[in-house]
Amino acid sequence: MIRWGFLIIAIAISMIALSTASVERSYSESFTFTNIYSLNVNPLEIRPTLELNSNASVVVNVTHEGITRSYKLPVSLNLSPGNYTVLVVSRNASRVLVNVTNDCKQTRQILVNESVNVEGIFSFNGVNLVTLPNYWLFGGILVLVVGSVIELKRALK
Repeated sequence: MIRWGFLIIAIAISMIALSTASVERSYSESFTFTNIYSLNVNPLEIRPTLELNSNASVVVNVTHEGITRSYKLPVSLNLSPGNYTVLVVSRNASRVLVNVTNDCKQTRQILVNESVNVEGIFSFNGVNLVTLPNYWLFGGILVLVVGSVIELKRALK
Protein backbone atom coordinates (compact mmCIF):
# COMPACT_ATOMS: atom_id res chain seq x y z
CA MET A 1 0.00 0.00 0.00
CA ILE A 2 1.27 3.46 -0.94
CA ARG A 3 1.91 5.85 1.93
CA TRP A 4 0.47 8.99 0.33
CA GLY A 5 1.56 11.28 3.14
CA PHE A 6 5.25 10.40 2.69
CA LEU A 7 4.95 10.73 -1.08
CA ILE A 8 3.46 14.22 -0.72
CA ILE A 9 6.17 15.15 1.82
CA ALA A 10 8.88 14.03 -0.65
CA ILE A 11 7.33 16.18 -3.39
CA ALA A 12 7.21 19.14 -0.98
CA ILE A 13 10.89 18.77 -0.10
CA SER A 14 11.72 18.71 -3.82
CA MET A 15 9.74 21.91 -4.39
CA ILE A 16 11.50 23.66 -1.50
CA ALA A 17 14.91 22.52 -2.78
CA LEU A 18 14.15 23.79 -6.31
CA SER A 19 13.03 27.17 -4.96
CA THR A 20 16.32 27.75 -3.14
CA ALA A 21 18.73 26.34 -5.73
CA SER A 22 20.44 28.39 -8.43
CA VAL A 23 23.49 28.15 -10.68
CA GLU A 24 25.92 30.89 -9.68
CA ARG A 25 28.18 31.74 -12.61
CA SER A 26 29.01 35.16 -14.00
CA TYR A 27 28.17 35.67 -17.65
CA SER A 28 29.17 38.64 -19.77
CA GLU A 29 28.60 39.45 -23.45
CA SER A 30 30.17 42.39 -25.27
CA PHE A 31 28.67 43.92 -28.39
CA THR A 32 28.96 47.00 -30.60
CA PHE A 33 26.24 48.75 -32.61
CA THR A 34 25.72 52.04 -34.43
CA ASN A 35 21.93 52.55 -34.64
CA ILE A 36 19.74 49.97 -32.88
CA TYR A 37 20.19 46.93 -30.65
CA SER A 38 17.61 44.46 -29.28
CA LEU A 39 18.03 42.42 -26.12
CA ASN A 40 15.85 39.76 -24.45
CA VAL A 41 16.26 39.29 -20.68
CA ASN A 42 15.16 35.87 -19.41
CA PRO A 43 13.24 35.77 -16.10
CA LEU A 44 15.63 33.09 -14.79
CA GLU A 45 18.69 35.38 -14.97
CA ILE A 46 19.98 36.76 -11.64
CA ARG A 47 20.79 40.51 -11.47
CA PRO A 48 21.03 41.31 -15.21
CA THR A 49 22.79 44.58 -16.05
CA LEU A 50 23.49 46.51 -19.24
CA GLU A 51 26.42 48.93 -19.52
CA LEU A 52 26.59 51.28 -22.50
CA ASN A 53 29.56 53.45 -23.46
CA SER A 54 30.73 55.41 -26.48
CA ASN A 55 33.77 57.31 -27.71
CA ALA A 56 31.61 60.40 -28.44
CA SER A 57 28.70 62.24 -26.88
CA VAL A 58 25.71 59.96 -27.50
CA VAL A 59 22.10 59.90 -26.27
CA VAL A 60 20.14 56.64 -26.50
CA ASN A 61 16.49 55.72 -25.96
CA VAL A 62 15.89 52.46 -24.12
CA THR A 63 12.41 50.96 -24.63
CA HIS A 64 11.03 48.26 -22.33
CA GLU A 65 7.34 47.20 -22.22
CA GLY A 66 6.24 50.32 -24.08
CA ILE A 67 8.11 52.72 -21.79
CA THR A 68 10.94 54.74 -23.36
CA ARG A 69 13.65 56.47 -21.35
CA SER A 70 16.55 58.59 -22.60
CA TYR A 71 20.09 58.21 -21.28
CA LYS A 72 23.31 60.09 -21.98
CA LEU A 73 26.24 57.70 -22.24
CA PRO A 74 28.02 56.24 -20.34
CA VAL A 75 25.23 54.50 -18.37
CA SER A 76 24.73 51.29 -16.38
CA LEU A 77 21.19 49.87 -16.13
CA ASN A 78 19.75 47.18 -13.88
CA LEU A 79 17.31 45.21 -16.02
CA SER A 80 14.08 43.36 -15.33
CA PRO A 81 12.81 40.44 -17.48
CA GLY A 82 11.51 41.27 -20.95
CA ASN A 83 12.53 42.70 -24.30
CA TYR A 84 14.65 45.84 -24.58
CA THR A 85 15.41 48.01 -27.60
CA VAL A 86 18.28 50.50 -27.52
CA LEU A 87 18.09 53.22 -30.18
CA VAL A 88 20.75 55.88 -30.80
CA VAL A 89 18.88 59.19 -31.10
CA SER A 90 21.66 61.77 -31.17
CA ARG A 91 25.38 61.66 -31.57
CA ASN A 92 28.05 64.30 -31.81
CA ALA A 93 30.55 62.78 -34.17
CA SER A 94 33.77 64.58 -34.85
CA ARG A 95 34.80 65.47 -38.38
CA VAL A 96 38.21 64.58 -39.73
CA LEU A 97 40.17 66.01 -42.66
CA VAL A 98 41.45 63.20 -44.88
CA ASN A 99 44.04 63.61 -47.65
CA VAL A 100 42.88 61.97 -50.89
CA THR A 101 45.09 61.47 -53.96
CA ASN A 102 43.45 60.72 -57.32
CA ASP A 103 44.90 59.04 -60.44
CA CYS A 104 46.39 62.32 -61.67
CA LYS A 105 48.49 62.62 -58.50
CA GLN A 106 46.43 65.54 -57.26
CA THR A 107 45.94 65.69 -53.51
CA ARG A 108 43.06 67.40 -51.79
CA GLN A 109 41.47 67.30 -48.37
CA ILE A 110 37.96 65.97 -47.73
CA LEU A 111 35.92 66.46 -44.57
CA VAL A 112 34.65 63.06 -43.33
CA ASN A 113 32.29 62.30 -40.44
CA GLU A 114 33.81 59.83 -38.02
CA SER A 115 31.50 56.90 -37.27
CA VAL A 116 30.22 56.58 -33.72
CA ASN A 117 29.95 53.13 -32.23
CA VAL A 118 28.12 52.33 -29.03
CA GLU A 119 29.78 49.60 -27.00
CA GLY A 120 27.68 47.52 -24.65
CA ILE A 121 28.21 44.82 -22.05
CA PHE A 122 25.30 42.62 -20.97
CA SER A 123 25.98 40.58 -17.84
CA PHE A 124 24.23 38.54 -15.16
CA ASN A 125 25.41 36.60 -12.11
CA GLY A 126 23.70 33.24 -12.60
CA VAL A 127 20.35 31.57 -13.22
CA ASN A 128 17.57 30.33 -10.98
CA LEU A 129 16.29 26.80 -11.60
CA VAL A 130 12.64 27.90 -11.49
CA THR A 131 10.76 31.09 -12.25
CA LEU A 132 9.16 32.80 -9.24
CA PRO A 133 11.13 30.89 -6.56
CA ASN A 134 9.11 32.47 -3.72
CA TYR A 135 5.93 30.84 -5.05
CA TRP A 136 7.69 27.47 -5.25
CA LEU A 137 8.87 27.90 -1.65
CA PHE A 138 5.39 28.83 -0.42
CA GLY A 139 3.83 25.96 -2.39
CA GLY A 140 6.41 23.53 -1.05
CA ILE A 141 5.70 24.54 2.54
CA LEU A 142 1.95 24.24 1.94
CA VAL A 143 2.32 20.78 0.38
CA LEU A 144 4.63 19.78 3.26
CA VAL A 145 1.91 20.71 5.77
CA VAL A 146 -0.71 18.74 3.82
CA GLY A 147 1.53 15.67 3.61
CA SER A 148 2.33 15.90 7.32
CA VAL A 149 -1.36 16.13 8.23
CA ILE A 150 -2.15 13.06 6.09
CA GLU A 151 0.67 11.06 7.72
CA LEU A 152 -0.34 12.24 11.20
CA LYS A 153 -3.96 11.14 10.62
CA ARG A 154 -2.70 7.75 9.41
CA ALA A 155 -0.44 7.36 12.46
CA LEU A 156 -3.29 8.21 14.91
CA LYS A 157 -5.64 5.52 13.50
